[in-house]
Amino acid sequence: MLKDYGRELKEEKPSGLKKLGIDEISLVKGQGNYCAVLIDIDQSKVIAILEERTQEKISEVLYSWGEEILRKIEFVSIDLWKP
Repeated sequence: MLKDYGRELKEEKPSGLKKLGIDEISLVKGQGNYCAVLIDIDQSKVIAILEERTQEKISEVLYSWGEEILRKIEFVSIDLWKP
């Protein structure tokens, strides 16, 4: 379900995004299978679910939104695995 929802979200770019939350969730506890979740904190809305939690993948998605959207982000809250 998460992968399907993530594909749907991939089609949309966030609008009015000022506070971005980035976290990870385990798809199967204890299996090491994680995905990254991007959230619009102001709207309490999931804006992206990524199949990987790497810096490269997260950067790729953020840059795909374009400079106009990224410039409007005022702060980012991140709770990720260190590597």
